Amino acid sequence: MSSAATVPTPGQSPSNVRGRDAAKKVVAAYRRSSGLPDDVTWEEIEGENLKSLTASMCFWLASRSIPSKGFDENLQPTRPDNNQRLTSDTLVYYVGLWLTQVRDMFPQHEDFKESNPKATTPWWTEMRSGFAKAASKYHISQGDDVVFGLDKMLPLYKDNKRPIGDVITNPSSIIDVKHVLMHFVSTAKSTSGINLQTRCWIALTSDCIGRGGEFRFQSYDDWIWHPAIQVLDIKWKEMKNIHVYSMGIVPDLVHWLFDFYHCIGCYFMVENGLMRTDEEIKQGKVNVVFPSIFNTVESSTSRKLTAAIRSTISGPPDVKNRYSARSLRYGAITELALHRELSVFAGCARSGHSTGTTVDDYIDDNNPAYGLQAGMARCVYQDLASNLKAKIEVPRLEALGVEVAASVDELLSKVFIVHVPHFKKGQGKLHGVLRICLASLILYYPDVAKECGGGGNIICTSLNKAAREAQIFDHRYGHTSPEALLGEWSKLIASDLASRRMPTPVINADLVSLAAGLNQALSMLTGLTNQMQSLAQHNENLEKKIATQSSELASLREDSRKSAIKLSVLKTPQHSGRKRAKSENTYVNVISPAVLFQSDEVTRAAIAAPHAPAVGKKDPPKPQLTEVLLAARTVQQKTSQPLMQKTDFLDLLLEHRETLYLEKLHETPIAPHCQRSALRYCFELLDYVVKHDETAKVELQSFHQRSTSREEYMILGKSLVGKCMVQMLKFEGTQPDLEGQLRAKGRKPSTTYRGLGERVGNYKNQLIRKRKEGDSNLQLEKHQQELMLMVEAHGGSRCCRHSPGPKVCAFLLFKNDWKEWLRSG
Repeated sequence: MSSAATVPTPGQSPSNVRGRDAAKKVVAAYRRSSGLPDDVTWEEIEGENLKSLTASMCFWLASRSIPSKGFDENLQPTRPDNNQRLTSDTLVYYVGLWLTQVRDMFPQHEDFKESNPKATTPWWTEMRSGFAKAASKYHISQGDDVVFGLDKMLPLYKDNKRPIGDVITNPSSIIDVKHVLMHFVSTAKSTSGINLQTRCWIALTSDCIGRGGEFRFQSYDDWIWHPAIQVLDIKWKEMKNIHVYSMGIVPDLVHWLFDFYHCIGCYFMVENGLMRTDEEIKQGKVNVVFPSIFNTVESSTSRKLTAAIRSTISGPPDVKNRYSARSLRYGAITELALHRELSVFAGCARSGHSTGTTVDDYIDDNNPAYGLQAGMARCVYQDLASNLKAKIEVPRLEALGVEVAASVDELLSKVFIVHVPHFKKGQGKLHGVLRICLASLILYYPDVAKECGGGGNIICTSLNKAAREAQIFDHRYGHTSPEALLGEWSKLIASDLASRRMPTPVINADLVSLAAGLNQALSMLTGLTNQMQSLAQHNENLEKKIATQSSELASLREDSRKSAIKLSVLKTPQHSGRKRAKSENTYVNVISPAVLFQSDEVTRAAIAAPHAPAVGKKDPPKPQLTEVLLAARTVQQKTSQPLMQKTDFLDLLLEHRETLYLEKLHETPIAPHCQRSALRYCFELLDYVVKHDETAKVELQSFHQRSTSREEYMILGKSLVGKCMVQMLKFEGTQPDLEGQLRAKGRKPSTTYRGLGERVGNYKNQLIRKRKEGDSNLQLEKHQQELMLMVEAHGGSRCCRHSPGPKVCAFLLFKNDWKEWLRSG
């Protein structure tokens, strides 16, 4: 898109033509600054690229000031007196014109499919609102410190060689406030110049974080000295929003170039800053700090400050133009924001920014301590965080002693020509400030001479001249020249100041980083130690709790055992066909397994017996109620129907598990309706599996734990039954993983207790038959030998009619008394 002048068309006003030409210039400046070709190409706007290109242009325009009354290709005003910039609405209008021109060039673009030529794309309607807000915000932040040009402004930090916090600076750069101030001090040659006054402008603006033209409003009428806190409050005025607030001045501890009292003292001494001409007195400038710029507008003052800063920077124009008066405020705010010990409120108190909260309405702007902490952060070596709360101390002439008081007063009258009443001795409220300025000049006398090319600089020359005229003398140093005496007095003032100030050691940056790392590691180690101690204490508490519960459980088990034995004795019938045990002790300690194989009638009678045997009766004792039979009383009969032959072996295990935890005794006797031999064979098989399979043994133990959930013991029960089936298939010589072979032979796995029990019985009969036939070639495997012992112990597959009911068998097995049952035969 060419930036050539627009040819007027019929119906167009001259203002529209000028607007289109200005829009073309703005777009051309953006494209040239971004390295783009002069005209828009299809590749740049194809698809979503048009939206991205427009957004980039809006970002660029919202961060720059563009002259409103004509500008060249570098966005510089064509008229020197032009200080007006394009408003946000005008910038939005220019971008809209550019989009219209793009529509005319590329009507085939998908964003321009709307038939109405005046219609805008949907995304531009939303984007222009945000663009206008961003441009307005930038203009407000600039105030009257308007700087035109293509490049954005760069901050001016106080000292690039002394980084603050985490500020990343270029170590090779010399463009900082220190460099600018040194330029004006070293180039000051006569008392008629304004170099030292310019140094005050720059130092004051940087220290007070002010805008470019605000220092011109300084007046001695507003200055207040607070002796209790050793602070000079100079009151800062913002004409932008008619805001006046306290501005406490703090002596700088880093370098004499930044020290306020040395800056203003040099201005008073060399350039007669306290002297007023008759014309200035008539114009009412007696108490104005800088009479030469008092009547100039703020924008002109800001331009003077910008020109002064750029005059100290060597390099091409594009480097100089990136620094202005606003760079001072930009750099100072950045340094405060990165300070480790400073809050946002303290920073806003110094810079005059609003915190955006209702706190602003309740803060006393006249309190000198309000922004004092940020002032100390600006003037004190930042790594010494404790100095932010330290007492402020200023240099004083009293450190020289009362012996030289007269010489000091004479020197004061020769150094400063005072026409301002506030500084006159005896009547001025700021006379003490003047004495601080002289003390600062003497304090830094050796440093200025060393850093500014010896004693030939204008500051040292002026102070030496005043010392000779005052004929200063100190008997402590004999007949010493005034120049040498100034050096001795400098040592006295420095010693006194050091004794009143906190020490300010220069901490190596590497040591600071190392200390921070050690502190972080120590914090982490402390946290881990605390966590380990907490876990150890928690573990100890758990161990104590487990030990207590284990003791209680053992006690409960012992009480339960004794109670069960005692109850069985009390409920044993007085008459029985069987013999009583040899002694009560034998009965209590040894439970005969033979009672398990009583007839069903005897068993039922024993369980149902309600009374204990009478003492002294000689009738034959009735069958004894053993611990096993006593436990059978705790079974709650859930159904009166006979147990079906198709009942799953797992159902019996689950039913038995539930009966183990009943807390009350039930008088209802057990009615065994199942096939006892089949059930016994199932338990025999389960016993074999548990004895030879550690996993099954663990599962069986977990199966009987009270805390196990129902879903978990259902899984465990199925696993136990499944292991029994697999073992039975192995006995029969069938591959358990080939279910298809079983189906082909018409045999399906069965988990009913009768089907499984019969298969175990049949297998045992086969082994007995082979043993009786005397098959000498029979080589019994290990499991067959063990099972034969089991068969012989039970007398073959004979079903003992005295076998107890299935639930009694189940209880016996799961109380680990199955060995007694097997040995009983």
